[in-house]
Amino acid sequence: MYEFSLCDMVQSIEAENEPGGDYMVNIVTTLTSVFERGIHTAFPDISVNVVVTPAAQEKFGDYQCNSAMNIAQVW
Repeated sequence: MYEFSLCDMVQSIEAENEPGGDYMVNIVTTLTSVFERGIHTAFPDISVNVVVTPAAQEKFGDYQCNSAMNIAQVW
């Protein structure tokens, strides 16, 4: 799992360092993409909506993926 995260981070850093890159990286879109690939790798036969939101409580971090119940219902 860390392999996907590291790969995405390296690609994002490389894209940001390209000359003429005048765009901002949307962290929620990036996290959603990481979770979509992770969920598809773990459960290739199911399709669920991946929901990434700001964490409800600061002690749980900055963002959270709220797709576990959707996966449990389909799997």
